[in-house]
Amino acid sequence: MVLQVLSCRAEAPQLAADALANYLASDQWVQLLPHPSGSVPKLPDLPMPLGPGVVVASGGSSGQPRLCLHPLRHLQRSAQATAEWLVDTGISPEHSLVFNPLPFHHVSGLMPWWRSRQWGIPHVWLSPDLMKDPVALSRFTESVVGWHDKAALLSLVPTQLTRLMGHP
Repeated sequence: MVLQVLSCRAEAPQLAADALANYLASDQWVQLLPHPSGSVPKLPDLPMPLGPGVVVASGGSSGQPRLCLHPLRHLQRSAQATAEWLVDTGISPEHSLVFNPLPFHHVSGLMPWWRSRQWGIPHVWLSPDLMKDPVALSRFTESVVGWHDKAALLSLVPTQLTRLMGHP
């Protein structure tokens, strides 16, 4: 099986998401890379697990780049487990909006998009500039259809959370 390599532009994550969806539908493995690809290692030519999947880099706690293989069935199970957790907390995944400010080439940016696909709900990309301007972020999110009627789901890194919580 040939591993496809997909460069993910921060300014156009939907292009990478559309390409990834097509690769996965074609039963392929895809390695997500930042654009430009920088120092992320490429996976050696190894046999891949059966079925489609995604390869992402992770620094983990070591800070050293490592490659993580995520078979599609694992992504599906993760989305299902998250949906079950939301239901247990009183949130209906089917009546939610997913906002995503994280880079698509990281699992933290991939999974919100994947969950929205699995749950059949809207997914909204948030640009890095919006995340640095809480007033503009508020104006933007309030303009999204469903903002006032649905639960808003958002994944953040600690720096983003601190910045947003520090703004009145």
